[in-house]
Amino acid sequence: GGARRKAVMRRCAQEDPPVQLVFFESICDDDAMLQNNYRMKLANEDYVGAEAAKALADFKERVAAYEAVYETIADDEADTCFADDNCAEHGGVGGVQAAATGGRVAAERDADARDQGDGASGADGDGQGGGEGRSEGGRVGETARKSPLPLHYVKTINAGRKLVSKECEGHVLTHALTLLQSIHLVPRRIAIVLAGQSHNDAQGIRGGDTPLSSAGLKYARAACQLALDKLAAAAETPTSTGASASASLPANAPTASPPSTATAPAAAAAAATAAAPVVLTGTLQRYVQMAALLEPRAQLVLNLKPLNELCFGALEGLRCGKLQDSFPLEYAARLADKLNYRYPGVGGESYTDMIIQLRDVVLAIERTRADVIVVCDVAAARVLLGYFQGIPHADIPEIEIEQGVIELARSHSGFSCTHTRVDVGTANSFVKR
Repeated sequence: GGARRKAVMRRCAQEDPPVQLVFFESICDDDAMLQNNYRMKLANEDYVGAEAAKALADFKERVAAYEAVYETIADDEADTCFADDNCAEHGGVGGVQAAATGGRVAAERDADARDQGDGASGADGDGQGGGEGRSEGGRVGETARKSPLPLHYVKTINAGRKLVSKECEGHVLTHALTLLQSIHLVPRRIAIVLAGQSHNDAQGIRGGDTPLSSAGLKYARAACQLALDKLAAAAETPTSTGASASASLPANAPTASPPSTATAPAAAAAAATAAAPVVLTGTLQRYVQMAALLEPRAQLVLNLKPLNELCFGALEGLRCGKLQDSFPLEYAARLADKLNYRYPGVGGESYTDMIIQLRDVVLAIERTRADVIVVCDVAAARVLLGYFQGIPHADIPEIEIEQGVIELARSHSGFSCTHTRVDVGTANSFVKR
């Protein structure tokens, strides 16, 4: 509640420099969304093996107990929260620092007077300086007590349908607000399809922009078909939360009238479009070829440069396995810090560069209500998995990627992840890199 938030604000204000604190509050009063969330929570570890009805009743009791004591954040909390509210009883740092500041100001003024040869002023400083210091310290301390601590917060209502923020400025908070505006809880799936082998891959050459090899095209056809089939099958069955689309509606929701014969084809076409996935991929030839395989069953195909393979800069065209022998210093530098190592030369990139470049792609995926298929190479797949699986940045370059389809589905703890291997043809040859 409010008292706990004030305590946290005071504690953070004691740091030097003060820690910038932002409160995040999620409010939901949409019954359909709540019921769907309740069902999803039944999959967490607390209810493994429990009877569904009893588990649901227990969880609702927890929610009711929390609601009974929780106090929603309000603007006027800042008006009554000061850095040294407890200084009288506990010797809070605010009053002590203020008094010390005032004493220092008076002492410096006395020293200036003595330096100017004014003995009377100096003597007066010896006699009065302490008193003035205490007086000035009191004034500074009083000012500190009257200056409320800054209150920063974000409220999201009904999973992003409405967003309220207070004093959220700066680089980090601006990006955080953009992300919060993009996130939603609509059930959907994300399929990451590793790109097929290109002609350069087949010859063991790094980088470049060549079309799919014969083996790469066979793999691409099988992988794209698998991704489409898996998403279609998931759309025809209840979601991973155990709730079908109709079951997520409130019990008293009106039942829609069946479409008339005249409008039935249009309604069916609209439903098919809504169920069709959005395809995101890069701009290189192999990506364009794979996107063409998906396009007939997609509602939208976007070719985005940030999804291209990591650029090797001056080492583009180098044969695989030759980095250690031909450029031992580069090999050692990459081995020492795979996250931040940037390939030399014009256009050379690092994993950190890719994380930054893919930020807008992540936001696009988060905003999309439909299923999403992403066709990319290993580095981009690692970055995307790092985000959706909550993997630390330093571990992203070590994420194992196998050829096939990686499927992400909404779960009680974010996104669950499953991999289905495709053994037809050949995927990008850098999978084992």
